[in-house]
Amino acid sequence: MKTSQNRRKQHRRFPLGKGALMLVMAGTMMMGACTKEKEIQGPPVITPGPSPTQLVSIDLYGTVTDQSNNPVKGATVTIDGHQTTTDQSGVYALPDIRVNAKRAVLNASGAGYFKAFRAFIPREGSQYTMSVKMVKNNPTHTINAQTGGTATLSNGSEVKFPANAVVDEQGNSYSGTVQLAIQYLAPGDAFFGELLPGDLSAERTDGSEAVLKSFGMLNVELTGTSGQSLQIKDGEEAELTVAVPAGLQGEAPSTLPLWYFDEVLGMWKEEGEAQFNGSVYVGKVKHFTWWNCDMAFDPAYIEGRVVDCNGDPVVGVGIYDKLGGSGAWTDGNGNFSTRVIEGRTYELHAELPELGIKSQIEMVGPLSADELYTIPDFKLTVCPAYISGRLTDCDGNVADGMVYVSHSTDPVQVVFTTNGVFKTYVAPNEDYTLTGLTNHNEISDPISVTSGALGGITDMGDFAACPSAYENSFVIDGGIYSNEKIIFPTIFAPTATAWANYNSPILGITAYADDNNGVYYDNMIFGVKATTTGTYTSLSGDLTVNIFLGDLATPQDTVNLRAEDMTMEITDYPAVGGIVQGTFSGTVKDPVSNTQYTISNGKFAAIRQQ
Repeated sequence: MKTSQNRRKQHRRFPLGKGALMLVMAGTMMMGACTKEKEIQGPPVITPGPSPTQLVSIDLYGTVTDQSNNPVKGATVTIDGHQTTTDQSGVYALPDIRVNAKRAVLNASGAGYFKAFRAFIPREGSQYTMSVKMVKNNPTHTINAQTGGTATLSNGSEVKFPANAVVDEQGNSYSGTVQLAIQYLAPGDAFFGELLPGDLSAERTDGSEAVLKSFGMLNVELTGTSGQSLQIKDGEEAELTVAVPAGLQGEAPSTLPLWYFDEVLGMWKEEGEAQFNGSVYVGKVKHFTWWNCDMAFDPAYIEGRVVDCNGDPVVGVGIYDKLGGSGAWTDGNGNFSTRVIEGRTYELHAELPELGIKSQIEMVGPLSADELYTIPDFKLTVCPAYISGRLTDCDGNVADGMVYVSHSTDPVQVVFTTNGVFKTYVAPNEDYTLTGLTNHNEISDPISVTSGALGGITDMGDFAACPSAYENSFVIDGGIYSNEKIIFPTIFAPTATAWANYNSPILGITAYADDNNGVYYDNMIFGVKATTTGTYTSLSGDLTVNIFLGDLATPQDTVNLRAEDMTMEITDYPAVGGIVQGTFSGTVKDPVSNTQYTISNGKFAAIRQQ
């Protein structure tokens, strides 16, 4: 690789240490691109990587939200064979995992949504956050598989099927109604960078690496009347018509390659071509996934750093280009690195769009193929508001871990600590609730704090994470249990094991334990007609109780218990973000064996999600 004359500078380290502040900013980090400034696309860190067989260890956390910034609960998140699910706040956690050093690809999937993909180049020992935005895949068109047909979008994009060209996943011909869910995406669209699968890195048919310039893309999912997945029959082709944004039609070539997104590699691959016809590209495809109409260029590279008005590195800042392109966000040390198109001039700046804070503009390029350019530091013209503090254990000793930052309208943020210390930027003059979680799963009391003005630091000082402060447990007697205490882990962040949601007229309280492989073998679920503190009983109809105690070694000893005569007292009923607490006791029964059990000394503590 060549390095430009602007030689690499020795980056100053963040005072809190490496990876100290990887902040989840789902839905806010890069969503503020205005109509004149298109968001730079790409992963948080992109530089030419080592051998694809090399692995690195990282911690990965983040949130999964929909286009309206609502959390996607229960989404499956996978990366290089590691898997987890999102909690009630859409937060996922994959600590201490080993991933491909050359290219790590995150995949989020959930019922009712198109799959979402993010790709990045990881660094050994680093902590990353990766926000994922998902789009609902509600079917909007239907065709008859026997006769074929055309599904047309309002912007002129089309999907055209020949007759008898659809099969199920086993390759059997399908002759019924085909339901189509179609997603269109093009530069300039809202959330283009957050919805773009992977990034714009690609592989040509000759195996060479490329960076793409998109003129528009389509994602098509086919399902049958029973919900089964469908595809195009081998030997058949469907015709795609992809609308080109008006601002790009003047530079659209008469013919360009088609590219499909390889979900395994997390990369675009060349296959086929499309012809330009006035305002659309038309081409044929042999299978359905994301299809992209693009020009391919050799890559060049830009790296740099973003600092605030005091010269301190800032995490989670977006890098923008007025003309569009590919790019990144800053990491825990304020650094960024991105692939760009060779031979082009870029007008770049850093921005916190949710706060309206920008840096100076830097002109870069044109760069030659494979050139690496280190840009001067971007400096934010105004410092954001900050909240800082130090996490300790019950004895006042410094404790490392993370801080769960909740706001009434924004996605949850996760802030990492170094030597117990954290510092994160927030919106000015807003109310937040913070909960600390140590690396030993010790939980703090939730603390309310109001941020100061822009440029100010609200220091919370020390706050303790005491495991005894909250507990989900009970003593059970009956059947195979003889006054045995059952304890559920009480974790509120980054993935909650106990949560409460109010959905009028019921307050639902859930606590669970798993086997660390995503198998829930113990849980207790309460439904209470409650909007405040008080005492509630099952006999009055105000309380339902479901307790499941699974025995993986002896399945016949598994019990699923229902309330017979149970009483619950809610002692604390806070606002969203606080911890609902109380006690419960009484008798339950297994409806299968008709065995009665006594529950005593029951305690619950659950973070209120809504």
